[in-house]
Amino acid sequence: MSDHPEIDQPTPAEMKKPTPTDMKKSVIIDTDPGVDDFIAILLALSSPELDVLALTTTGGNVPLRHATRNALRALEAAGRADVPLAHGASRPLRGAFRYAAYFHGPTGLSIRMPLPKTRPVNSPAVEFLAALLSADSKPVTLVALGPLTNIAQLLERHPSAAQLIDRLVVMGGAIDAPGNVTPHAEFNIWNDPEAAQAVLRSGLPITLIGLDVCRRVVFTPRHVAGGAGIVESMMAGWFAAHSDRARFELCDPLAIAVAIEPALVETVPIAIEVDTSDGPERGRTRRASRGPAIDVALDVDSQRAVRLIADRVLR
Repeated sequence: MSDHPEIDQPTPAEMKKPTPTDMKKSVIIDTDPGVDDFIAILLALSSPELDVLALTTTGGNVPLRHATRNALRALEAAGRADVPLAHGASRPLRGAFRYAAYFHGPTGLSIRMPLPKTRPVNSPAVEFLAALLSADSKPVTLVALGPLTNIAQLLERHPSAAQLIDRLVVMGGAIDAPGNVTPHAEFNIWNDPEAAQAVLRSGLPITLIGLDVCRRVVFTPRHVAGGAGIVESMMAGWFAAHSDRARFELCDPLAIAVAIEPALVETVPIAIEVDTSDGPERGRTRRASRGPAIDVALDVDSQRAVRLIADRVLR
């Protein structure tokens, strides 16, 4: 990240939240932007219910360097360069990330944006998360929008800090729905099945937002026609690059929307396991006969969810 000017972000010890945030839900976002992550970050930052404490990044949709730059761009676009960002995993627990340039483009965004002026904090994401969770006196919701590598490493290296997570909202998986990278697997889980298995079986309070509900919450060209904001421009660029598609699934924004308003989805407690084999079902999320249950979203108020997202990110 040497091409960023020397503008440092605050460390956890330096962060001070003003009194009005006391009524808000404290949130940390782990992300791999990606167009939908970028929109999700803007949604979180524009929502008065949330106090976004920090962002952490991981490889996934794009290599880590692009994910970090895109997350910084989102913070700057929202006028929130004060929110600290720590970069994390460049590789999954095993092997290498397989990127989604076919969907998001080679750098992750569908429009050109200038290099960010801010830079990440010096601390790696896992150490930063541990320090921030331990320092915050309020319950913290962690929203994971990419592969779960950073979270799995937090569980391994700092289990006591991980236990301070009030709730983990995960965008990932496909329980009663087909996958989007294989017939069975969803992209985030498939990119690091070992990490997903460790996290989803950890016993943490988890809400899983998978393809079962994501596919019902979409933007179409009609939603963004005539708008002049950055999301409209990004969506116009994406639809232009994917002329065969008339729907953009709002997976990551839906996870943020659920952090804002949990009643948007109907969840069922289910024990979940992840296929970590090297076979054709690698990355599959399926019901398990035993183990800790997590809250799996199987239904969504799609109209309400789209309206919440559109009202806050479209101009």
